Amino acid sequence: MALNFPSTAGQATDGSFTHTESGVTWAWDGITWKSQAGPAGQISSQDVTEWNTAYGWGDHGSAGYLTSYTETQTLDAVLALGSTTTRDITTTGKIYYSNNFSNSVDLPNATTHHGMFAHVHAEGHGYFAHGGAWTQLLDTGSNISELVDVSTNSPSTNDVLTWDGSSWAPSAAQGGTGGGSMDELVDDTTPQLGGILDCNGFSIDFGNNTITDTDVGNWDTAYSWGDHAAAGYLTSYTPSDTLASVVARGSSSEGDLTVNGNLYVSDGSGPSSSHRLYNSSDDLIIQNSTGSGRIRATCRSGFEVIGGIYSNKLIDVSGGVSLYKDNGTSGSSVKLSTSSDGISIYGGLELTSGDITLENGSKLRIEDSPSGTSVYVGYVNASQGVNYDFSQFDNFGNVLTAIHTDGSAFFTNITAAGLTYPSSDGQSGQFLHTDGSGNLSWQSANSGGGGGGTSLGSRQIFSGSTSNSHANNTSENLTIAAYKGYALYKVSVSEPSWVTLYVSSATRTSDVNRAITEDPTPGSGILAEAITQSSSETVLFTPALIGYNDDSTPGTNIYLKVVNKSGSTQSINVDLTVTQLEA
Repeated sequence: MALNFPSTAGQATDGSFTHTESGVTWAWDGITWKSQAGPAGQISSQDVTEWNTAYGWGDHGSAGYLTSYTETQTLDAVLALGSTTTRDITTTGKIYYSNNFSNSVDLPNATTHHGMFAHVHAEGHGYFAHGGAWTQLLDTGSNISELVDVSTNSPSTNDVLTWDGSSWAPSAAQGGTGGGSMDELVDDTTPQLGGILDCNGFSIDFGNNTITDTDVGNWDTAYSWGDHAAAGYLTSYTPSDTLASVVARGSSSEGDLTVNGNLYVSDGSGPSSSHRLYNSSDDLIIQNSTGSGRIRATCRSGFEVIGGIYSNKLIDVSGGVSLYKDNGTSGSSVKLSTSSDGISIYGGLELTSGDITLENGSKLRIEDSPSGTSVYVGYVNASQGVNYDFSQFDNFGNVLTAIHTDGSAFFTNITAAGLTYPSSDGQSGQFLHTDGSGNLSWQSANSGGGGGGTSLGSRQIFSGSTSNSHANNTSENLTIAAYKGYALYKVSVSEPSWVTLYVSSATRTSDVNRAITEDPTPGSGILAEAITQSSSETVLFTPALIGYNDDSTPGTNIYLKVVNKSGSTQSINVDLTVTQLEA
């Protein structure tokens, strides 16, 4: 059965635009029609269209389904379908083939078949394709004339190959007329030279060893030193040097000195005045003769000075560590000191590179004495959920100003002496109004009228924002301080969102699982809803809506739930334009 839906152009997308057909009511959500009848409520008009299309394809089961298949093709059958490929063929077996060509002119294109081997039957030789040409391979049937750079024109008996600068060619052997041949020289077991053997800079290779011209020169030099055996050889030695005699000959070295025990340094008056340098549990310790003072350097816990360091101080370790200005006089000015409160620096601090990182709960404080105010840079206080990038406090710990690195101008909850101040400036003529619970807000002054009546106040805008980590399709709660009773004119939202206003925190909690397409239950404490689909969109309430706070003790809080529908993670700002109806 086909369904005939009406046109949705210009219709509401919050599910309020409906169509009923055959007893089933369908709601338009801006994308598709959805049934509101029980489980079928999840069926969209798109689903119905696709099912109707699938039904029109007919019964696929009547054609039968392939449940198994056994491959029967042989390699010959596959090659009949196509015998060329650009892929590699890999096999662990043998490949039997015949690359036999009758003549060399029958060989295929050497460029196309680069690397191919072939046999030319008429010549009885093998060829391989390289560099765009076919090159003949030498084999046991080849002769020397087949080499490109060898000429064998008219050789004579006993000719030898000689190099003429461009090729090898046969010529008569050169040299004396000894009448002997190379064969005769090889057969002679005691050959002798008639003069000096000129190796012409080459080496003589004996198989396992080689004699070079340099070797012969070194041997001649060694012979000129004479017979070392005539002077005798040292066969044993007993060391007799002490450390003192060694140092007397020379007390400096560029090598390492390793001491497995203690190293004592004396002033010359005896062992009792010696200072000790030793290793203890991975610490390098320098200790004086009395043991009362020492310096310990450790790779695990840093550098430690135990005891005082003379009156003209550079470092003082009493009750902490203090670094003094190095002017060589007693009582020099302290430039850096540590205590249980942290590190104090007196003078300039220059950071040429890198960052100063503050852990949770810590702060970098710049004091303005003696006025009592302090400026903190990078103050972190996780217990209050506050991160100040730059802030100023008074002596009571109250925030005077605060600036965030995320771009927000000032801290949104400024509290001093137990009072929470508004985050923005009011309008001309307004005054600060307290709700009796420490929350201050801007209010318009009411002037007296005839008969003791009061004039009506001007409309006001109250704002609130979700966190910067507000993810898409998730909700965050907002609480905006305004009035106990009010008339709501409009809601302005910075990004696409679903915004709901409640009379109390409890009714907001009860409404947490309701879908955007589901209307609220009458009397459930929901005052108004606004669904926006673009940035900086304003929803008008015509006529104006009356809202109020329904806490057990009525206050000025307006409770909101904001669902991010922007498609990305970001902060959502909500502005409420209202007029006060209740004091």
